Amino acid sequence: MRFFWVNAGVSHRDVRTKRFFWAPKYRVTESGRKNISPGWRAVPRIRRGDVIFCSYEQRVGFVAVALSDAYDHGCPEAQCYKGWRGLEGLRVDIDLLEIPYPVPLSVISGSFSAEHNDECSPKLFDRNGDLCQVYSVELQSSPGIHIAGVIGVTLDEIQSASEQVLFRGLEELTMPYIAHSWVIESLSIAQKRADESLVKRFETGVPQEIVGFFIERPMAVGETLEINLEVGGKRHKATLKCKSGRRHVLNLSRAAGALKLSKMQAGDDLLWFEMCCGKRAFTVYTRCTAKTNSVLPRGANKPTKTMSTGVRENRVGQPYFRAEVIEVCHGRCVVTGIPERAVPPSILRASHIKPWSKSDDVEKLDGHNGLLLAPHIDTLFDSGLVTFSEEGQLLASAELDPTVFSSWGVDPDKLYTLTEKQREYMKYHRKHIFEQWRSSLKTSK
Repeated sequence: MRFFWVNAGVSHRDVRTKRFFWAPKYRVTESGRKNISPGWRAVPRIRRGDVIFCSYEQRVGFVAVALSDAYDHGCPEAQCYKGWRGLEGLRVDIDLLEIPYPVPLSVISGSFSAEHNDECSPKLFDRNGDLCQVYSVELQSSPGIHIAGVIGVTLDEIQSASEQVLFRGLEELTMPYIAHSWVIESLSIAQKRADESLVKRFETGVPQEIVGFFIERPMAVGETLEINLEVGGKRHKATLKCKSGRRHVLNLSRAAGALKLSKMQAGDDLLWFEMCCGKRAFTVYTRCTAKTNSVLPRGANKPTKTMSTGVRENRVGQPYFRAEVIEVCHGRCVVTGIPERAVPPSILRASHIKPWSKSDDVEKLDGHNGLLLAPHIDTLFDSGLVTFSEEGQLLASAELDPTVFSSWGVDPDKLYTLTEKQREYMKYHRKHIFEQWRSSLKTSK
């Protein structure tokens, strides 16, 4: 949780009723240059859960909690924004935390300038104790706490309001959600890119907006929770601690040996957490540049008792498989040549050649047992409407409309590149998926 100040001015009624802040990204000068006002520079740094003091008419009128990170948005239609028509801007959606009564700025500025003004960017008050004419200010913790006390809001109330926003559930995030070196791929899968802290100290920070992936309730400062891990089929423990400033630190030292964390390469290697049966119980595995250091999930898709009650039967390790397929296929659709995006969201699918349900544990995660395909091609391949010959030619079922390939710009006479192992797996696809599908149609007729 961080603190900001916004001088809402004439827009305060719109802010209160429609519940958002908006500021231009820049102003265009007469010479055509883009000029960024110092008072707008704090807006891009606002994140979900941050606390914002709002002033207008020489008083603090209310406190807001950011419901979203600052995001691109055109100029609002309201009359109070007419001077900014046509400019690109940033919007922050908010919820309101009511205060007992509006507090005059003179009550705040008295001791604030001497004690806290240097902890504000840009400065909040000028030398005379008057409010600086800037739209937004980022406050460090000390001035934020000071202002909260002056306006009659306790730190507990502010933290509670912020945590309620952050713990409204991951369902409100757009998946995949990127937070620093983390990617929340789904409600049950999180990916972490190895960093120096993880490799050397076996711990890593968890951004506040995604900590709800690991826990179901806010943690008190200083509180530590145990997290159950399954690594290579064996049970391990980790801890999550809430430190000062609401920083959450995940410590994996008790599982460091099993995960080979010291051998991971910071910036390149990946670590996945897959939820087992509810929060605080995860299957963890890695994918390393040096493949011998990778720790794969064991018993994928086999019902196994987890650390918590219940039975799991899901495709554990699917993210690992996808990363392997991307490498084998050189990051491009085998048929269309379309490249995969370097960052989420993905536009290509990693499709098993020999189905997951028919594969053993090694085949399930073997990148050569997969093809990277554009969604429309994947639909045909997965359903058995197309397959590949031994030479790599695309074969189509008689049930497929012959105009499909031409409409999509697919060349059925081209020999597509497959590895030797992919060709071996493709024998199964031709016999049991492609041919079997055609046989069932003949039988039904």
